[in-house]
Amino acid sequence: MSRFDFRPVTPDDHPALARLWRESASVMGLDNTTLPPLTELERRLGADFGAAWELTLAFDGPEMAGFLAIRPDKRELGQIFLSPAFIGQGLGRMLFQMACDRMPGGFWLYTPAVNARARRFYERHGMHQTRTGRHPEAGHEIVFYDWPGA
Repeated sequence: MSRFDFRPVTPDDHPALARLWRESASVMGLDNTTLPPLTELERRLGADFGAAWELTLAFDGPEMAGFLAIRPDKRELGQIFLSPAFIGQGLGRMLFQMACDRMPGGFWLYTPAVNARARRFYERHGMHQTRTGRHPEAGHEIVFYDWPGA
């Protein structure tokens, strides 16, 4: 049995989720000046991650430990973010498996090129690098991955 509990996001979760998102993003290897402020992340949760996205929160007791954002209609894994305190405890693997279960025909994602930890994680879980590019908003280098499906 998992020590983590999972549930869909609600609008009341947005402030805590934005803090977790920023905290998690700060360990990716990017310059912190490229990270959006909390107010922008909260806005994106309401606007960019609206009805088309499925957001799943992970909790360890009352503490928000991570989240998954997927868009099955576009076969996109948009986000797996963990609170740094929960890295290395199997939660990322659980969230990735949720994405695989929800999109068994395969999916794609991108991650910052400097995020070596995430790149190793995705490659270990069967994803294949397909190309590189530039982040559409921040401009840093990103790496695209595909998971071919079950």
